[in-house]
Amino acid sequence: MKRITLLFLALLIGSVMHVWADYRYEFTYGTATPTDMTGSDTALGANVDEGRAVSFDIGFTFNFYADDESYETFSVSSNGWMKLGSAPFSSDWSNGFDAFAQYPIIAPFWDDLRTYPDSGYVRYKTEGSEGSRVLTVEWRTRYWSSSAAASGPWVFQARLYEGTDAIEFVYVSMPGNYNTSATIGIATSGSNHTSVILEENVPPTVSSTEQDNSINIDSSRTPISDNTVYVFYPCEEELTTIAGDLSQGGTENMEEGDVLLEDKELARGDSETFNPFSISIPENGCNSVIYTATFSGPAAGDYSVPPRVVKPGRTVSPDIIFTPQAIGARDATMDLNFFSAVNIALNATATASSGTTAARAIDGNTSGAGADNSIAETNSEEEPWIEVDVGSVYPIRHITLYNRDGFRERLDDYHVFVSEDPFGGGTTIAELQADTGVWEYSDSNAPDPIHDFTVNRSGRYVRLMVDNNDSADRMHVAEIEVYAASGDNEVITYGVNATGLPRIDWIGNIAQGGTADMNSGDVLMSNIEVNRGDTGTSMPFSIGNNGNPLSSPAEITYRLDDPLGLYDITVPGAEKTSTGTTTVVDSVAGGSASTPRITFSPDRTGTEFGIGPQEATLRITADGETRVFTLRGFGVGVAAEFFVEGESMLDNDRRYYRNIVTCVGEYATTLRLDVQNINRHDVNITAFDVFEMDSRIQQGIPRYRMKQDAWGELVPSTDYFITEAPGVAPTTANTPVEFPQTIEPGEMQTYFITFVSQRPEKRYTRLFMRTNCMNFISPDTNNFLPGKAAEPEVEGLITLEFFGRGIGSQMAKDSDGDLSGLTLTFDPVKVGQSIEGETTLHNTGECDLRINQDNLRFATGDVEEFEFIGVFNGTAITDGDYIIPPGDSATIKARFTPSRSGSRRASVMLQSNDSTIFTDGISERGVYYLNFYGVGVADLLARDVRLAPAVIDGPGSHGVVHVVNTSTEVIDITKLLLMGPNVDEIGEDPSNPWPALPVRLDPETSVDLGIVLNPTSGSDPGPREATLEITYSGGEVIRVGIGGEAGSRTLMASPKSLFDDARVPVGSIARRTAIIVNTGTLPVSLSDIRIEGMNRSDYSFILPDRVRVAVGGYEFIEITYAPGARGGSEAKFVIISNATNGDQEVILSGIATGTHSVGDPNGSSITWGGNEGLFGASRRADASSRLSLGGSVPNPSGGVVEISFTLPREGMVEMHLYNASGHLVGPILSEERKAGVQTVTVNTSDLPSGIYMYTLRQNGELLSGSMTIVK
Repeated sequence: MKRITLLFLALLIGSVMHVWADYRYEFTYGTATPTDMTGSDTALGANVDEGRAVSFDIGFTFNFYADDESYETFSVSSNGWMKLGSAPFSSDWSNGFDAFAQYPIIAPFWDDLRTYPDSGYVRYKTEGSEGSRVLTVEWRTRYWSSSAAASGPWVFQARLYEGTDAIEFVYVSMPGNYNTSATIGIATSGSNHTSVILEENVPPTVSSTEQDNSINIDSSRTPISDNTVYVFYPCEEELTTIAGDLSQGGTENMEEGDVLLEDKELARGDSETFNPFSISIPENGCNSVIYTATFSGPAAGDYSVPPRVVKPGRTVSPDIIFTPQAIGARDATMDLNFFSAVNIALNATATASSGTTAARAIDGNTSGAGADNSIAETNSEEEPWIEVDVGSVYPIRHITLYNRDGFRERLDDYHVFVSEDPFGGGTTIAELQADTGVWEYSDSNAPDPIHDFTVNRSGRYVRLMVDNNDSADRMHVAEIEVYAASGDNEVITYGVNATGLPRIDWIGNIAQGGTADMNSGDVLMSNIEVNRGDTGTSMPFSIGNNGNPLSSPAEITYRLDDPLGLYDITVPGAEKTSTGTTTVVDSVAGGSASTPRITFSPDRTGTEFGIGPQEATLRITADGETRVFTLRGFGVGVAAEFFVEGESMLDNDRRYYRNIVTCVGEYATTLRLDVQNINRHDVNITAFDVFEMDSRIQQGIPRYRMKQDAWGELVPSTDYFITEAPGVAPTTANTPVEFPQTIEPGEMQTYFITFVSQRPEKRYTRLFMRTNCMNFISPDTNNFLPGKAAEPEVEGLITLEFFGRGIGSQMAKDSDGDLSGLTLTFDPVKVGQSIEGETTLHNTGECDLRINQDNLRFATGDVEEFEFIGVFNGTAITDGDYIIPPGDSATIKARFTPSRSGSRRASVMLQSNDSTIFTDGISERGVYYLNFYGVGVADLLARDVRLAPAVIDGPGSHGVVHVVNTSTEVIDITKLLLMGPNVDEIGEDPSNPWPALPVRLDPETSVDLGIVLNPTSGSDPGPREATLEITYSGGEVIRVGIGGEAGSRTLMASPKSLFDDARVPVGSIARRTAIIVNTGTLPVSLSDIRIEGMNRSDYSFILPDRVRVAVGGYEFIEITYAPGARGGSEAKFVIISNATNGDQEVILSGIATGTHSVGDPNGSSITWGGNEGLFGASRRADASSRLSLGGSVPNPSGGVVEISFTLPREGMVEMHLYNASGHLVGPILSEERKAGVQTVTVNTSDLPSGIYMYTLRQNGELLSGSMTIVK
């Protein structure tokens, strides 16, 4: 058993006094019943001043702990004091604990007194049985002076108790009828005393350092009420404290430094209370003791001890609450702190929000039984309270609440407030919480039945409140104890070392991807397969908590490190965060388990584009234990591996045929390509596209761009092809693979990529192999085109680059290698006569030049007028080809015999192996057309004529055929004949007639033949063609081509009438819009626009900015109707132009009424008609409205068009489509749209050709545009 001694609490509070030796006197006050002095003995009689009586027997041995001596006799003084032991040498009226005082002295009321003149006395008596006898000394006095006859009588008693050795001062009657200056207290010397301190409106206190020698019981100062008692109770300083309980983890002697709880084990997270020792205070202990505990060391957080109060005569076993946070020995150090404390609320002042029993909360009776009359209670009300005023500001360390036995829930949601100052206007919980000078403690659960809590705050006022706004019930409490304590304390240190046991079970679900043992480092989900793009959820394991369901739950943290974002982990009800990694924190109660749901969603961002094994790391910390697992789900999809000559194609730079040089068309270089299906679905190879690259290195990316032809199309390459057998030369000897091809899972297909150069140059090529595979991507063709924005790489596409080079023959006209100008040109020769010529071909290349013998022939032109004389005479022929070695040449000889005058040409086809020869779109590669040119000499010259466009049903167009005699002789034109498909519209110009035949032309003279194009009325627009045949001397003929264009020039105004539906009050206006559309194929010029008719003054308009309407163009003209008088109106809107279909008119027929529109304070209004969707204002949105309407794309169109528009704000948008006549075709859009740029698509495939208008309307603002539909 450990015994400790606490330093006595030296506070000036009403329950303590000075300490002598091992004992102390505890001072308390209250009320008591005076001793009945019947049968007492008189020590001093009436009217005795400065009297003393000595050496009376106490009647028992009295132990005076002030000097640690025992006494059996006492003496008394008329001045209100008594002395123990030997007789005093004076009656000492100078009330002060000084050198003249008679020690040891007991002074219930020490002043300059005399016994009362009538019936005054000092008397005494001892009564009671042995062991519990009481000595009572009673004084009946007044002030000593004769002038103080009105004072008194003051009757007071001093009582000494056998056994307890307590001293009591009982004030029977102390009328406040005189100003006194008394001393109350006990002392053994001037330095060893306890003096009672009385101050106005403050409870009595004691001091061992100060003396109150001027106690004035006058009624206006510090009166002493009848039957007041001051008690000096000896208390034992030594505290018998700590007794160990071995069964609860204590030690036998509980010596400081002992280790407690060494044999105690508990599952991690569970919580159990142990009581390894008890603390006892003897019945005569000086004060109560507050104990607290603080912990340090590695496992300090596993232990806690609620603070408690131990009262004298009580034994308390502190609760050590062990909640292991980890597994194994949980070592910590416990500092057990003891504070001497006093309940300063005892018999203080108590008030309540209602009721009359508040004082019961501080009466010292802690019984919770209602029958014991110990319960303080309020009425039924919202937020009731009971408040204790302890009389002065004290250092409050601790508060204890005692609940009643029944209806304990009425203290649920209680609040305790502490303040140095009165709570004032703070009558509600919220108001007190808002007061920064008020300390608060709250608990949602009522004391059951006792609750202790630490305050450590100075204060005077303590208020208990209940937040019962939902019930407005009564509040009750059995006792409120408020303990004051000094900062001095005794500390005893113990070790604590209980053991935490594991409570976690790792349970694998093998079918769901778990393992049998779920060891750290295991691979999970290796048997889980999910199609790429799909999502699969597995539950590969559970983590169980085998602990107590009532214990704290186990915290399990799942941390998923998944850089590719293919996995997700969730636990129902658990908190989840994602900040680079996904963390899920689950709380698992005892008897429950955490089963995470792991979602596997393979996609293109994964390894090998989400195909095959996909790894992530899952780190699990369960109750402090960490295990790390690898997640390895399998992404299912179409996947293949490609091997070129045994090496992986996907892992290298995919560039082949570098440094390969071959003669054009003669050698084949082959690479083996193996394609293996490595996943679960069929691999489909759908296409094998090969296009030429520009061999010139370009700045930027790509370095080698794709070649394009004149139409912007990619140029296919014929140098590379794919076969199922090794390729050979020439290319035509191979059978290309036909795509698509399918490779089943697990199978391998072998192909051969062959290079046979087709031209003598760098044959750079890109191959685009298109598949349905998912495990690779490559850039498509647009990424290699200049000026194209980069596009995302395409899944399943393999892009390869080939860098083979061809060398070959080179056909040329000379040894310099120039082919341009290789022709055979004959000198001019008279018609019917012959002339011979020759030309030479050179081979300036690196390989033999081959020219096919069978295909060397006249191919086109005036072939009847040319003939071969000799072809490559002396040149070797091999396999049907003329062979011209590098550096050699060969000659072709021919004859020209013109059959008529003019230029003659014929082309000889030379099919060679010189692949540099190529005319895009005209000849195949290697084919050169050798042109033979000759001129048959004639005498007359005329050139083709192109006429200006003519208007159908309008003016024609005119021109001339200029005929010149270029000979040195006179020529007679004998016949002029027009022929061809349009001779009914192209003819001799009447305004410039032809001369009469024959027409004689002298040398170097000419004649102009007038031609006119007059299109047939009502005919379709389009081209017109004819030929003028001129016959001259000798029957020779020349022909002149004549061409032109016939077009329409028509205009349409729509609608045909306006304001039919408008009834407009006089003084108001209405607006409508007319549209003028060019429906022809030629521009139309507007010459005048006006309003005619009897009521033309009622209408007005604004002229358009343009007077020329382009083909397909239109103009919107807004017409305003502002009638000046009631009735109908007659007017028309007239458009005058050069259109062939005449002037256009729109009838204006509004009706004026005699009243204004309701609700217009200005007396005017704007009325919109029924077709306001078309005939509203047509304009572009200005900068302030910001509503804008774009054109239709494409325009013209015959299919789906897109129209864009911009909205300044969110709201309803309406769009309609109208034909050229202004009739509604149908709505385009009618819905809410957000602000910003918007688009809408219109399918026009079912609409006939023509011009259409579309409108956009929002918030009363209307815009319009047009589109042309062509079928």
